[in-house]
Amino acid sequence: MKNNLALYIHLPFCSKKCTYCDFLSFSASQETRRLYLESLLKEMDLYRDLFKSRQITSLYFGGGTPSLLSARELEYLLQGVFKRVTPRGELDFEMNPDDVNWETLDILKNFGDFRISLGSQSFDEELLKLFGRTHGVQEIFKAVETIRKSGFKNISLDLIYAVEKKFTMTKNLEALSQIIPEHLSCYALELHPTRPLAKILKEPDEELYIRDWQHLKDGLKKLGYERYEISSFAKDKNYSQHNLNYWQGGDYLGLGLGAHGLLSPRRYANERNLKKYFHRLSQGELPIDEQILLTDKERRFEIFMLGLRVVEGIDLKNLFPLTPQEEKAIAKHKKNGLMQQRGELLGMTEEGFDLFNYVLVDFM
Repeated sequence: MKNNLALYIHLPFCSKKCTYCDFLSFSASQETRRLYLESLLKEMDLYRDLFKSRQITSLYFGGGTPSLLSARELEYLLQGVFKRVTPRGELDFEMNPDDVNWETLDILKNFGDFRISLGSQSFDEELLKLFGRTHGVQEIFKAVETIRKSGFKNISLDLIYAVEKKFTMTKNLEALSQIIPEHLSCYALELHPTRPLAKILKEPDEELYIRDWQHLKDGLKKLGYERYEISSFAKDKNYSQHNLNYWQGGDYLGLGLGAHGLLSPRRYANERNLKKYFHRLSQGELPIDEQILLTDKERRFEIFMLGLRVVEGIDLKNLFPLTPQEEKAIAKHKKNGLMQQRGELLGMTEEGFDLFNYVLVDFM
């Protein structure tokens, strides 16, 4: 619905940057964190009219590492946020396994039934060290146990695959069979030239990608997981509602350093420079660095690019009338078995997901 709005809040702090990570994150002093949290709430205040007219359907705290906040900082942030908005849907909070503790979880519990997104990345000790992660495998098991005992019923884990031939998915699948999280987000390793890992590893080849991905897909299917999106798996329909809003083309507001947002047809990105972010908010200005007005063609392409990631697909009624280019692309890929149509719903086949970019080119 046009009235719905997803809210993302970025907390860029990390105790140590991972060797593969290209996200906007850094270590910060207590004073910098204090100023940042104050600035976030100032940014929220500048959107007060928007909050009055929209229903917040999901609230996601991402990073960086939100779980690095002290108990006092977290309490201050959550009180400030929930004073300004009343989310009616999913609440998400990212944590690192070694940050999970009873105090943080108790604070979260006081504000709602959060979905905990745990940055596990791998169940291979050697790989975790290679990634520069600050936790080991046992910390993941302990974190999940603590989260469960605290009463949280929805845990999502991140996994990275296609790293090197000697690292298989076996250890991951064995561990997952013991933990059985409600949700999994699986990502092929991306090597960014500016990050240390790019100097150690080679870009994964197609053979490695296919081997690991097939192993992972088959293993998760045996464990009873449903693949509901190109890289996401869930138990018992525990889909990420916040991410579904992205994929289904819904509006979302991104707050914080470098955060992105879509208030259709306007797409924007916040300042990535911390000093500029602080300064603009101190002057009562929104810290938007750049914004574009999407053309109808760009918006339609985004609907295909994002909506086709989801197994359910896209409702063609929302795109009528189709352009000749779109009709041609759909006919081509239905014929070659990469797309399928169920009534007005257009989606990818299993083979189509594996050739997603090849299909998408025809809609550009």
